Amino acid sequence: MTDDGSYYLYNRNWMYEREFDDGSFNIEFIRGLEEFIKFAVSKSLSSKIRCPRAKCKNVVLKIPNDMRDHLLRKGFVEDYYDWSYHYDIAASEGSSGNKAFVREQSHDDVIPEEPNPEKNNYVRMIHDAIMSIIGRMMNLKTEHNCSERMYDDMCTLMREALPQPNSMTSTFYDTKKQIAGLELPSETIDCCINGYMIYRGRTANARRCRTCSTTRWVRDDVGNRRIPRKQFIYLPIGPRLQRLYAVRVTVGEMRWHAEHHIEEGEMCHPSDLEAWQHFNATHQKFATEIRYVRIGFVYRRIQPF
Repeated sequence: MTDDGSYYLYNRNWMYEREFDDGSFNIEFIRGLEEFIKFAVSKSLSSKIRCPRAKCKNVVLKIPNDMRDHLLRKGFVEDYYDWSYHYDIAASEGSSGNKAFVREQSHDDVIPEEPNPEKNNYVRMIHDAIMSIIGRMMNLKTEHNCSERMYDDMCTLMREALPQPNSMTSTFYDTKKQIAGLELPSETIDCCINGYMIYRGRTANARRCRTCSTTRWVRDDVGNRRIPRKQFIYLPIGPRLQRLYAVRVTVGEMRWHAEHHIEEGEMCHPSDLEAWQHFNATHQKFATEIRYVRIGFVYRRIQPF
């Protein structure tokens, strides 16, 4: 058998030939596993990788060494030839260079779906390498409270370091415009400086708080250029939940609560608890559609905005 690592990337039958009949490990499985780990690490943006073990089902994140041990002991999840959770986009799309390992699928049970330009644009953007870099940089800016000037300098450095030509943004302003293409809206809403109410809906035109009577504006005599005393940013949850169902990488996690294997005596998800089962029994119509999202919100003595 060839020692070329690419062989194991393009011919993936080794994934389900872990052991011989006598219980000894197949050397081809071990070699292929090493190539898979190298591939997964090269595509990951963090130190942990989704574990494709039969029990973990690409939901649990693990460091490469732990994932190697899991796969050696238990093997891969069933029919995971496309490596879609590890960003092997060419494989999941069945490109001409990877047809050797893409499973044949019957389309008799596939329900046709109307093209969704909004969804297609989102999928295209999240699989773009530059968008991955931009997303990571925005996260670093937030975590470390970087100034916009520092972010601009980081963009300039990345733009110069990446192969030319590239579409890396050069300023924070340009980054915000590019991310707007993901169509994840936000809304800035005025609120009481003491946190008693928000100025929205029926109170959108109110000038004072109904509870503490403080004025809404810093100054109330500058016409259309009034400056609010306090604001908060509202992130509509609907579009964000829709995006989780837009790509294969996350749609499996959204349905995992209903599709994962339950082992007696072990809790892998809140859906394994009696409270979840009680909810299903009480709201049977809701529970029959596994794509419905259950959201719990609990707060105590906190300001919700």
